[in-house]
Amino acid sequence: RELRGPFRLERDEDGGATLVAESVPPSVNNMDVLNEYFGTFGAVVALDINHTRHEAIVTFGRYEDAIEAMHWHVLNDPSIGLRPWRSRHGQRGPPNSFMADSPAAPALSQAPA
Repeated sequence: RELRGPFRLERDEDGGATLVAESVPPSVNNMDVLNEYFGTFGAVVALDINHTRHEAIVTFGRYEDAIEAMHWHVLNDPSIGLRPWRSRHGQRGPPNSFMADSPAAPALSQAPA
């Protein structure tokens, strides 16, 4: 099922799709929590967290996985919004996203203190 209208989800060049989680509480707006949560829907290939705007940009490797994630409240919290990422004219992908499977990507687990 495709989302249409103002909430239309765009398929990227690799067959995936990107979502934006909005109004994410600071306590859960981190790589560990969000990668684990969104990873339950499928492979997360990029995750960019903006603490100032309280949002996260999540790119799934498969379009269908992004569609499935849109059917659920993020972390069972209805106050966290989830919408398709919309490109601006000439923009090719979400800005400043790290690639989750890149060798240069930071470790997704926290070291013991």
